[in-house]
Amino acid sequence: MSSSLLQVVLEEDFKSQLEQVARYMGISTSSFVRLVLTESVRKKKAELYSENGLILGDELEILQREKELFSDYKNGKIKPLKAKDFLKELNA
Repeated sequence: MSSSLLQVVLEEDFKSQLEQVARYMGISTSSFVRLVLTESVRKKKAELYSENGLILGDELEILQREKELFSDYKNGKIKPLKAKDFLKELNA
């Protein structure tokens, strides 16, 4: 993989903090910045939108909640509403 140069302008105090953290980790400041940027991109890729237009994490949360609701329904913890009762609940 080829590399290219990325220059960033930072406040001196912030640059010093970056250098301090990198030194503590035993790596160069460049390696530390590369590590942080790589992790940030990896996390963002995990949040790609699903085919439903949702962020993947949101869709997984909805699916989990749907599974819990179905389980509650099967176990008699919740009962279905008729459409007219549902509308009353929404407008209450």
